[in-house]
Amino acid sequence: MDELVRLRVSGLRQQRSVQRQFEEMADTAAARIEPFLAQEFRGLDESGREAALNGVCDTFARADLSDEAVLAADAQPAELIRRITASVSPPVGLNEPETRLYELLFSECCEYYVSIVRTLPVFEERTLAELLARTSSLSDRVARVLERLPDRSLFAPDGTDRDQEFRRWWSANSGTTRSCCCTCRIG
Repeated sequence: MDELVRLRVSGLRQQRSVQRQFEEMADTAAARIEPFLAQEFRGLDESGREAALNGVCDTFARADLSDEAVLAADAQPAELIRRITASVSPPVGLNEPETRLYELLFSECCEYYVSIVRTLPVFEERTLAELLARTSSLSDRVARVLERLPDRSLFAPDGTDRDQEFRRWWSANSGTTRSCCCTCRIG
């Protein structure tokens, strides 16, 4: 986020203001998850909690969190988690409770990250451009598929000159006499 703020927000004062807002969001997220951690991970000592948290920080530092990566994940936290875990090795040396805490915190952080990124005006612009590009690409693919399909018509040929041909085909393929509609019997 620091890099994004430096690139997208002009002026040191504005940059510091935005950074403070992100710090407040981080504090809010921490306050939200602390009671859960105190209950679910009460047996985990402070060094174990810190190891799990450092693991999340390291994973985020090594992950591709660019607009392109978020868009490639369709701005869906679960897909971003899948992509990050496929490309970044999890921290080593964590015991079982620390690993569970790491996974929980990592998942929560991805949820928060995607939620925040989605609300940024710059991301909304990028999303619109991406959506238009995907729509154009999809339209081109559909046109190519339709070009390869044979022409179909929903209109039956005029007249009854093909009825006998159909009756012979039906009889040969069905093996029994059947009604094809309310008024005729074939076979």
